[in-house]
Amino acid sequence: MPEIENTEQSNTNTYNSYAIGDIHGEVTLLKRLLASLPLRPEDHLIFLGDYVDRGEDSIEVIRTLKELPEQYEHCFFLRGNHEDAWLEVWDGTAFQEQPLMPGARKVWESCDGQIPAEIGEWMNQTRIDYEDANAYYVHAGVLPGKPFWSTAHFLRCGGRKVLWSAIMTGVRRWSLAIMNWTSHWLVSIRLVSIPGHGAPVH
Repeated sequence: MPEIENTEQSNTNTYNSYAIGDIHGEVTLLKRLLASLPLRPEDHLIFLGDYVDRGEDSIEVIRTLKELPEQYEHCFFLRGNHEDAWLEVWDGTAFQEQPLMPGARKVWESCDGQIPAEIGEWMNQTRIDYEDANAYYVHAGVLPGKPFWSTAHFLRCGGRKVLWSAIMTGVRRWSLAIMNWTSHWLVSIRLVSIPGHGAPVH
């Protein structure tokens, strides 16, 4: 059965959707980006995952995002391959070890191995995909030529199995979302002009 949550769609679309991907701990850039957006109460903020690892402060990124729905009602948080890896070592109350992901060691050591439980609880609530009147959103990709919902979860969020599956199936990977470019505003952390700051990678 389809698992896409399809909400607030109508023939008359009155809101803009802003898709933001791959923050990777860059909390200052995140706050600067949010401050620059001409957000209205009806607009949608869709975060495409990979909130943690590398960057300035992964814990503060998640705490910033946790508070965002208090200001903007329509916030949607998707799961990336980095969250997927952290959740593999989450037992429901604590992270049991550092996941084998680039940048994870920095997060682990910054907390002396005691990652706050609120981080795991928030990650566990992230969703695999989202769809509104403007576009369908995932972190990684979908199988070409098939209904979006038929693609396995680990392919959509870019879990550890995604590379091997891509080789076996020929699936294309996208780091942002599948966009309806005629009606959709696309904004990414990568587009914020910060001198000397390179684009993050998976």
